[in-house]
Amino acid sequence: MNIPRWLVPALCLVLVLGWLGACSDDDDPAKPEADTTPPEVLGTDPAGAEGAVAVDDSVIVVFSEAMDPDSADGAVTLSAGTVTGSVWYTDRLLAVGHTDWPEGTEITCTVGTALTDEAGNALAADRVFSFWTWSSTELLLIGTTPADGATGVNRDASILLNFSEEINTATVAAAIRITDDSMPKADYSYDHDEIGDGQLLLDPDGSLPADTEFTVVIGTSLASDGGRHLAATEHLTFTTGAEVDNTAPSIIATDPTNGATSVSADKGFIRLTFSEPVNQETLEPVAWNLAFYFMMQQMEIEPFWTDGGTVLTVPLPSGLPSGMPIEVTFDGFEDLAGNAQTTPYTYEIKIAGAADYIPADDGMQYVDEYDVAWGEGGSAIPLGTDSFNEYVQVEDQPGGSYREVEYEDWDFATTTGDWEEFRQTGGALQWLAFEDLSKANVFDTPLTILPLPLSPGTWESTTQVEIPGEGTFRATLSGRVIGRADYPVDGPAIYIADAWSVFRELQVEFRDGNSWVHAFTETDSIWYAPTYGELRTVSREVEIDGGDWEETEVWRIPPRFTKTAARFGRR
Repeated sequence: MNIPRWLVPALCLVLVLGWLGACSDDDDPAKPEADTTPPEVLGTDPAGAEGAVAVDDSVIVVFSEAMDPDSADGAVTLSAGTVTGSVWYTDRLLAVGHTDWPEGTEITCTVGTALTDEAGNALAADRVFSFWTWSSTELLLIGTTPADGATGVNRDASILLNFSEEINTATVAAAIRITDDSMPKADYSYDHDEIGDGQLLLDPDGSLPADTEFTVVIGTSLASDGGRHLAATEHLTFTTGAEVDNTAPSIIATDPTNGATSVSADKGFIRLTFSEPVNQETLEPVAWNLAFYFMMQQMEIEPFWTDGGTVLTVPLPSGLPSGMPIEVTFDGFEDLAGNAQTTPYTYEIKIAGAADYIPADDGMQYVDEYDVAWGEGGSAIPLGTDSFNEYVQVEDQPGGSYREVEYEDWDFATTTGDWEEFRQTGGALQWLAFEDLSKANVFDTPLTILPLPLSPGTWESTTQVEIPGEGTFRATLSGRVIGRADYPVDGPAIYIADAWSVFRELQVEFRDGNSWVHAFTETDSIWYAPTYGELRTVSREVEIDGGDWEETEVWRIPPRFTKTAARFGRR
């Protein structure tokens, strides 16, 4: 049974939720209401109307909530091929295996109402969808918009042709004609664009005449990227109405409601409904908050278009952390006639509960990316620079503290021996001890490095530590919680929503006889993201003796995070 490429990240949901801080506390002591909501099929792979599906591909079904695994037996049926078994990869993701389908055939799949969620609620209705298998011999036309024989078609509507595989666009102009029913027939010029896998959009130049029958002739010279051709010439006929489409598409409904601040951590999806079919190629975020961006990147979630390209559903993992913000802005998306939305639309929701700005769940893993520069006192020109990574895992300790343990690589198999130990109390994040160069150093009193809960204000804390072979040191840390705002990470496109900004100054002295001698001063500017924690730190350390300095910028990111842009609107 072959598993699609997009399924592999989905199998790692538990790991992803580790860095999301998914083990959030439930502060509501009230007994939860009984679940009476039917589950939904959020999407499938293959999707409805998809072409070029391999004959041995599994059928993947994604549900809106955790399902009863025993309810899957016999609940998914196929019009061709025999179901050989099913596997639950998560409590929401079902993979169905089968004997090979025939080539070049329309396959209809039915996900039946025998499937139930964990509470016993059944699907409200069968989910039925069809797709076409790949053909080794010919190209297939598997759908059109408008449909063949349609009447009252808008005069500015583009023509969408859905083929069984990607088209060699160099063959389009010579192979496809748009003609009317006049005698002799008149040809209409058009632009063309492949907007998805096998989806070819024809955009006639100008508005078509009203109340006129048109025929789209698709000749056998049209070729796929694989060199396959139609077995015979295809014809699409439709009749225009009187209307001209000058109206841009808009988002007319959302689920959850835009602006909702108490969304269930197990909601399972975001759904956007558009006023008309959307050119999926044009729907991309122009801005989104970092937590949502990271989630999309790590999970490679595949959104699903339904209802003729008017409804976009984005699956979400279950157990999202309390207070997590989800924000995304769209601008410039177009309908099939090329009318563009010109007013930016921002969708904002927040998961119920208070956001944790200092998550420290056992097993959370990070990569700290360092950029370091250093120089001599009196000169701002660096003598040298360096860049490197540190790999950090949170590990619980007896007594309620935890350590951030450094590892040699992102497989987190071998430690370097270095660690820092912290404890969260009701009113502070405290630094307890650290190990460096195989030396464990314990402060005589905990050093407060952040007051909790975060709110604007100042604090100061002092501690001493005896470092074997080096002497006695005293550290005084003063700080200021500046405030909370959106913080740009990658220009205006990616930002931390509701980030706390904190400034700290650390004065370190060493004992020389009966006197304390100042050793160095370090200043830190730090940004904390909700549900994520310490994200960016900019530090400057200056030695008192000679004024030599070192500047460090650290970005904390999840392991294996890729900085390539995530796709939102297209499968």
